[in-house]
Amino acid sequence: LENTGQSNAPMLGNRKIESCLELGAGLGLPSIVATRHGVPRVIVTDTDEEMDVMKGLDKSMRCNLSKEQYAKQVSVEALDWCHPREELIEKLVQ
Repeated sequence: LENTGQSNAPMLGNRKIESCLELGAGLGLPSIVATRHGVPRVIVTDTDEEMDVMKGLDKSMRCNLSKEQYAKQVSVEALDWCHPREELIEKLVQ
């Protein structure tokens, strides 16, 4: 990731990064880095089989990002790969 200073979104090579999807995020470190580098839309996912996983992920994102970054750029979502929710799939393809 490189923030060129020419726009709010960072560049990866010669491509502007508009969004980021992290699968199996754990504590969400790649998503935290992407958000801090200015990626406008970051979707962070992990399993909801154990609620502690989602609570830990959400807490990690909130503790490592500003309130504004979390509110404007980040969406923390439970994702079951065997039974994905239709509304999450729609959110991912927007």
